Amino acid sequence: RLDNPAERRRITASGGFVQDPYYVHNGKGLMPTRGFGDRTMREVGLHSTPDIGSYIFSPGDRHVILTTDGVSDSIDCSTIDKILKNSPDPQQAARLLIQEAVAKGGTDNMTVIITPVKI
Repeated sequence: RLDNPAERRRITASGGFVQDPYYVHNGKGLMPTRGFGDRTMREVGLHSTPDIGSYIFSPGDRHVILTTDGVSDSIDCSTIDKILKNSPDPQQAARLLIQEAVAKGGTDNMTVIITPVKI
């Protein structure tokens, strides 16, 4: 996203015009700087190469969660955590996260993948 200084530099170097929280090209705006689709934004730096990192699980970790920006732009991490802690079933938690995002005004596409982990 543009809040990552390296991503912001990459997008502006590719010709993207930044109008926070979006970068704009041909009258369309986008927040994610990496993703699938949105072919017209490729001209100004959008690509699908993942930003790879690593994380060592701790004994208290219970889930790996992947959401689209339609979910993560609508609800914060503490709300996501609360829903996960109160939902023993990952499928139920995923549905609840999407319901919460819609209730908070989310209108973008929404996908949630939850994978339980045991340490």
